[in-house]
Amino acid sequence: LHGEVAQLVDTEAILFVFFVIERLQLVDGELMEFVEVIPPFIAAAEVCIQIRIRDIKPIHIQKIFSECPLCHESQMTLKSRIGSVFESAAENGLILRSPVTSTLRIGGAKQKKQEALTPKQSETLLEAVQGTPAWPLVFLCLHTGMRRSEALGLRKRDVDFTARVIHVRTQRSQDKNGAWYDAPLKTDAGERDIPMTDALERWLWDNRMARPSEYVICKPTGEPYNPNNINSLWQYVTNRQTSHAGDKPRGVQLERTIDFDVHPHTLRYTFAT
Repeated sequence: LHGEVAQLVDTEAILFVFFVIERLQLVDGELMEFVEVIPPFIAAAEVCIQIRIRDIKPIHIQKIFSECPLCHESQMTLKSRIGSVFESAAENGLILRSPVTSTLRIGGAKQKKQEALTPKQSETLLEAVQGTPAWPLVFLCLHTGMRRSEALGLRKRDVDFTARVIHVRTQRSQDKNGAWYDAPLKTDAGERDIPMTDALERWLWDNRMARPSEYVICKPTGEPYNPNNINSLWQYVTNRQTSHAGDKPRGVQLERTIDFDVHPHTLRYTFAT
């Protein structure tokens, strides 16, 4: 990425910066979140698009963040990552200094404090999605605290019934050509062994190990899910929330019994607490 920045010519402008955000090692839901807001960023940055990269000033960057739709925490992350692109340009002599300065004002609403599910809420959640493709993922994440990409990359060989642990060693990731594959974790610290609860051990033994797929969480065809499938899987949860205003799926009988906020990361936070 930094090599590409160094090769920019003066006719290139800030438009490049926002398109490469998705290449900055985003994980889990971050990629989808940032990709979705790239168009608003570009619209807000129209004043910059025709400016030579060396002429981009802090006021231009401030205008973009002033109209940024992301929450405060995501804006802070975005500032850091855009800053790294401009720092690379400065180091390679493309610009004198980065226009992303320490005085840049970051807005956006601060995220609500994450709350763990109570045992009763966890039970309600599992009952609500019982029999849907989402249930295995919800159950596994509640009992292991695994990241979504880790859960989707979990293979049967990682389940150690002798030691009664799950070895977390890989995650589903995407290469530069858009192909999905099982990648090593980003850091050694991410590798860990998670003790199995009795309920998890029974479910794995009775319902997962006899399946022909090598993946614990998989499609009916045996193929693994990819992180970009999370939204469609999580829709089974959303459709059963009492706060969901959308119409019920046609031809589907379901009750909206989930009367609390729950997001994919809530499952990980619940396990940690």
